[in-house]
Amino acid sequence: MEAKPEQFKPDLAQASYVSLLLGKPVRDVQGATIARLRDIVVRLNVGAGAGGYPPLHGLVVRGEIEDVQVNFFVPGSAIASLLLDGDQAGVNLNSEELSRKPFVRREDEMLLAKDLIDKRVIDLANRKVERVNDALIGPHSNHFHLVAVEVGNGGLFRRLHMEGIGRALHQRDELLDWQQVDFFASGASGVKLNLSHARTAQMDPVELADLLEEVSYKEGAEIISALDDETAAETLEELPTSRQSDIMALLEAERAADILEEMSPDEATDLIADLDQDRAENLLNLMDAEEAGEVRDLLAYGEHTAGGMMTTDYITVPQQTLVREVVPTIRAELEQFYEVYYLYVVESATIEMLVGIVTMRDLLLAGPDVSLAEVMERDFEYAKPDDGERDAARKIADYNLLALPVLDERGYIVGNVTVDDALEVFMPGKWRRRRGSLREEL
Repeated sequence: MEAKPEQFKPDLAQASYVSLLLGKPVRDVQGATIARLRDIVVRLNVGAGAGGYPPLHGLVVRGEIEDVQVNFFVPGSAIASLLLDGDQAGVNLNSEELSRKPFVRREDEMLLAKDLIDKRVIDLANRKVERVNDALIGPHSNHFHLVAVEVGNGGLFRRLHMEGIGRALHQRDELLDWQQVDFFASGASGVKLNLSHARTAQMDPVELADLLEEVSYKEGAEIISALDDETAAETLEELPTSRQSDIMALLEAERAADILEEMSPDEATDLIADLDQDRAENLLNLMDAEEAGEVRDLLAYGEHTAGGMMTTDYITVPQQTLVREVVPTIRAELEQFYEVYYLYVVESATIEMLVGIVTMRDLLLAGPDVSLAEVMERDFEYAKPDDGERDAARKIADYNLLALPVLDERGYIVGNVTVDDALEVFMPGKWRRRRGSLREEL
């Protein structure tokens, strides 16, 4: 049986802080200084044999070529040692065969000083966004790897050459193992970095929304792009509409349309209404015709009306239907609708005049051969599409409802306002941030 390769566990005691290496001399095999270190290049999506820690690909150094100071590349294979302390602090090389061609970065090359330090990353273990104050390079099998980042104020004081003050203020290093870090490709300019964000994509949509509130719109769009359509839609629904639209404006149009189709109609409508008119119309044209039709219908209502806040995600059942016949209908609809609090009982399969409401509790307690007409509540509250949003929300609060049907002038159901949308009328912004967790409780 073939032995498994030894798992790489970084020894941080042997690691070197990038900030302490920058600007240090780069010496040839004779010990003569030939350049100064400007940056360190690692390769992403490489290094599986080292536990996923990106290998050091080389150095960007600044030296003289034909009497001109330029940045050129030194391959990692030419590095003999990295020294932090003493008179010999710097980089010692083991080869004189250097091309000294001007440095040109390539795909999947990350520059630690330029692309990582002072940039935001996701701390996967603690589900939060951190700013990188330093990075650590560690040895493994005669090579070097990016092994950790420093996110505490200790690194900041060290970079400012104020370690003494930092220690007096009890500022210590806070290190994150690189395997617990997700990096934003948008932090690197002028090069393509292929990042899957697979570990971040495993988070709950509410946690993802919390993270997206702390990053730039460009970084938010990068994370949304890495999610499947359903998760992307659920995550966006946890964000304020203005932030949704800023992120969606950066996505490719076809992908944005796919995500909109997965959102509830009322959320998709709010988002579309907040976009530039040309962008909104383009996305509607790319969406499925039925989904786009629902959004267009909702856009016709005033922004601060019951019609403007309602959703068209609800279940209607003819009053002659037997209880035992309803279960397959509910199962089929629940695959599409997240929030189903009541069954809306209508006159018939072709006439959607609302004649009663059945709660899930009453449905479960009823006998299987009883018709919905026998168990439905005929006296119910409702709103009209042009009613003010606060009036509809107040009615939900006053009557302790989970949803309120919206009826047109004929008494036909055209939508319903859910309790979470009602609560957002009274607690805008703050409520939306916790809405996903309350959905589970309800």
